[in-house]
Formats: sequence, structure tokens, C-alpha cells
Amino acid sequence: MIDEIHRVASEVFKQVFNCVEYKHILGLTATMERLDGKEELIKKYCPVVDTIYLEEALFNGWISQYKEYEVLIDVPDIELYKSYNKEFTEHFEFFGFDFNEAMACLGPKGYQKRIEIRDSRLPRNASKQEKSDMLKAITYHAMGFSRAIQKRKAFINNHPKKIEIVSKILEARMDKKIITFSNNVKMAEALPYGKVYTGKISKKKGRTTIEEFNAESTGVLHTCSKANEGLDVKGLSVAIILGIDSSKTKACQRRGRAIRFEQGKTAEIFNIIINNTVECEWFKKSHAGDKYEVIDEENLNKVLNHEEYETYKKPVMRFSFRY
Repeated sequence: MIDEIHRVASEVFKQVFNCVEYKHILGLTATMERLDGKEELIKKYCPVVDTIYLEEALFNGWISQYKEYEVLIDVPDIELYKSYNKEFTEHFEFFGFDFNEAMACLGPKGYQKRIEIRDSRLPRNASKQEKSDMLKAITYHAMGFSRAIQKRKAFINNHPKKIEIVSKILEARMDKKIITFSNNVKMAEALPYGKVYTGKISKKKGRTTIEEFNAESTGVLHTCSKANEGLDVKGLSVAIILGIDSSKTKACQRRGRAIRFEQGKTAEIFNIIINNTVECEWFKKSHAGDKYEVIDEENLNKVLNHEEYETYKKPVMRFSFRY
């Protein structure tokens, strides 16, 4: 029996199918989908034989009732993001909006790939100068593409407005047990009130932190990806996700931390999304088919005060690219 079988498609774990002698394999996972599409390898050995959907789990009382929100926030420096996005698009366009080709120019065989692209874009009788100029252009756009991606991610993942919104939620739910998910340790450590549980701390310290948090009736645990899988905390009823990407697996795992069944519990899940950025598209992809409500900051305040609120009425900006 293999739990979290979506991980078996990695280069190391997939060897289990060849190295372990078995009659039957039973795999368990919240979702088979992977961003790299390698779930097809798993299905070759372990085809899906049964799927339990959230509606069925809710009906049978296997998970707690919950409400999930996409909280769209507006930030005052959105023009800075737009400049990063313009830079990203210009470099991406050079590669025909082919993400894999652009990234291949940066990997271990990046120089070889840049030579390959150069030769494919020039005639056979191109001069030495033309070849040199084309190679410089490819290198320029590849490096610029990488820088632009990092700038956008840093803007989205580390924005101080997210700390402000998270602080507001924490203050309104001091009587609850809460977990937050950031996309980096720096952001997790910047959040107020709680304990920090990330890969930066030792295993011993990590075990102690979880034991202490489990023993508390209220409190906050700030983490990144370390708590995505397997964490079972009694009384956890609020999840705040301020580090989004397009992974449906990650979104499902993080939701699962808050909706473990407990009698009478209704969990709340808040996804903090910066409006008018590609983070909106990441959220849409990671939550495809899921039920959630879209609210703005004004209506978040009403939710936190247990007042009647309205869902977001304006159209959410759509982006052409996943990355």
C-alpha cells in the first residue's frame, strides 16, 4: 500500500515498480494530477479503480463542513507588477510562448539548447557575425525571462499587503486553531502570533513544535510545504493560504489539513490572492472544479464579523499563460 502515490512518479520513487516484488499495489492520493503530467506513469501500473469526491465525503460525514474563499486584494503598487509582467511577456514572446523551450535554455544543457535554437532560426549559410548576434539575443531573452519570473513571484509571494490581511484574519479568529501556508520561509517567519514549522528547523524542533501545537486549544502554525502532507492536528479549523501556485495537488492537500472530521466543526479556508496578477490564474487552475466564493477585502471584513456579505461582482482578469 502506497500513500501519497502521486509522488511515486519522481525519478527515484518510480523505481518501486521495478525493485519491489508484489502481487497487488493499492495507491492512495488526494489527487493524481501533477504539473509535469507524469501521473500517466503511475496509471500504467496503478490505474484508478475508485474516486471519492468531496461531495460524497461530506454526505457521509468523513470530512467536516467547510467554506472556502478566494479573497481578492488590491495593492497600491500594482503598476510595479505590471512592469514585471510586461518584461516577462516580451521575453516569453521571443520563444513563441513555449515555456519548455525557454527553460531549456537555462538548464544544465542550456548552452547546447541555445545553439540548437540559433541553428534552427538561421539559414545554413549564415555568417559568423549573424550566428553570434542570434546567440546573444537568445541568451539575453532566456536570462531576462528567468529574471522576470523571479520578480513576479517575489512580488506576489512576499507582498506586505498579504501580511496585513493575514493579521486581520488571525485577530478575528483568536479563538480558533489556525494554519497558514506561505511559499517561502521568509514570509512564514514574518507573520505574527504563531509558531513556525518549516524545513529550516531541525527534525527534533519540528516534532516539539507540532506536539505543542496539538496540545493547545487555540493557536497559529505558520508553515510552507512541510505541512502539506500527513499533518493531523486536533481542532484545526482555519487555513490561510497566501502562497498559491497552479498545483491542484497542493491546493487539495492544504484544504485537507483544515477539514479533517470533528463533530460540529465548520472549517474556513481563506486564499489570499493579489488582484490583476497571474496569481488569479494560478488559483483558478489549482481550484478547477472546486466550490469556493470570491470576495474582496470589504466583504472579508463582514465574513470575519459574521455579518451578511456579497460575493465579488467584477470580472476577474484572465491571463493567457500558466506561468
